[in-house]
Amino acid sequence: MNEDMRYIADDGTVLTDELVEELAAEAENGFANSILTPVDGRPWEKETSTGSSKGGNDDRLPNPLV
Repeated sequence: MNEDMRYIADDGTVLTDELVEELAAEAENGFANSILTPVDGRPWEKETSTGSSKGGNDDRLPNPLV
């Protein structure tokens, strides 16, 4: 990873190249070791109705995924 480019999750986790590769592998394998619970709306937003509570696109991952 380029030392000038660091990505940090909301919870303070540094997203290293290795972590991204690990998360991608888990996704490609269908999250075999995870229990996924379906939810209505987008749980990382305060409001789950139509329209965004943040006033635009938010490309951040929800905390449970990082």
